[in-house]
Amino acid sequence: MGNWAHYSLVEGDFKNFRIRRIVLEDHDKVCEHIAECFLKGEPTSQLLGYSDKFAEEVNVVIRKVLPQGLSFLAEDKETGEIAAVRISFHHTKDIAFDEVKTSRQAQLLFKLLDEIEEAAEIHSRYGVESWAEFLIASTNPKYRSNGIAGEFYTRSIEFFKAEGFKHAVVVVTNAHTKAATKKRGFEEASRIDYDKFLDFEGNPAFDKNQLTPEHFALCVVKKIQ
Repeated sequence: MGNWAHYSLVEGDFKNFRIRRIVLEDHDKVCEHIAECFLKGEPTSQLLGYSDKFAEEVNVVIRKVLPQGLSFLAEDKETGEIAAVRISFHHTKDIAFDEVKTSRQAQLLFKLLDEIEEAAEIHSRYGVESWAEFLIASTNPKYRSNGIAGEFYTRSIEFFKAEGFKHAVVVVTNAHTKAATKKRGFEEASRIDYDKFLDFEGNPAFDKNQLTPEHFALCVVKKIQ
């Protein structure tokens, strides 16, 4: 996927950054960014407990979807440092990431994703066999509050529309992203509050003493055609 003519809808300058598609030469730096700037600070990852093994397994998934050509990064125009990444992929019925689920953190993370998307009933509710899915949005803390994540959403939706996708889906795990998606017309399809999420033995997956009302996951959907 990824029509060369359509990349112009995303690529270009934004403030002090340059937004462009992620290419093969970027993969190692992108995976390092996700481990350091996303998994160590993202609310769900913190609850699961960060480990190098967990980061490696998540990045196996990232490396699996990057060749689809639907992911982008923003780099500092002066230094070339990766400021943010937007990982997306073409979600089909037969896509699976079972080969990476060896750590308990990864097993629980993908159990959560599977359950919330199953509850959303995207196939039957929206009558689609596949869609564009936003998987990870990550910004280096030193570059936050510049609006990069929101700009990724705006540009990527136009790109997905040009690519022929009819719907865009994202699993939201924090209030900031919830607001960003609502602003862009995403509608809630399902929700899991983390005090109700159970592990494989039927016990609470997270320590209730660490939970707040801000610990939740939403599956939100936007029609783009």
